[in-house]
Amino acid sequence: MRFETFVGLRYLKARQRSSFVSVITIISILGVTLGVATLSVVLSVMNGFQSELLTRVIDVNAHALVMPFGTDFRHYPKAMKRIRKVKGVKSVAPIVLGQVMVAVGKRIVGVGVKGVDLNASEHLKPLQQAGVGKGNLKALLPSRPGELPGIALGAG
Repeated sequence: MRFETFVGLRYLKARQRSSFVSVITIISILGVTLGVATLSVVLSVMNGFQSELLTRVIDVNAHALVMPFGTDFRHYPKAMKRIRKVKGVKSVAPIVLGQVMVAVGKRIVGVGVKGVDLNASEHLKPLQQAGVGKGNLKALLPSRPGELPGIALGAG
């Protein structure tokens, strides 16, 4: 018999006069077992949540944003050419970020707006894979010259 097994069985099998030690041992073993099981479940759930969250966030957001110092960024095509030359960069596309007020009936809500070039198809793949709800992104493109493009609103 191994030493660890011998010691474990010795404390589980209490003598008549020290039966209280056996009860304490059983309670301790159950407590440790419950603690380890709870920790395992929580860590599994958190790891799954973390990987799902990262996948969803990275799919719809850029890994890096290049923004100007100030308010004007008219020379973005020149910046895009320089960024494309950086090793490891897979794609580059211009976006517009801002805050707007949306009014629906008597309700007014502030929302964040992200404008993406609809011709930059590699950046729209995650949105298209997500199902985009009722319609497709190509329907947002203007059908006639001078017409404004459509918008896609998130459910949130």
